[in-house]
Amino acid sequence: MKAYWKWAKQVSETKPPTNTLHCRGKSKRELDDLYTIISQRQSERKMTARCNLFICRR
Repeated sequence: MKAYWKWAKQVSETKPPTNTLHCRGKSKRELDDLYTIISQRQSERKMTARCNLFICRR
């Protein structure tokens, strides 16, 4: 119950957005960084899969 009151107080103190149509999503740079990280991990997985396939064939 204590956590609820703490949350309720925090919510009541926050100001409403001035422009309701404005999206509070991630910035373009953050999305580009995320895309880069995902691409790198995918390429690492492909390389690992190729190496494992090569090792298993020997």
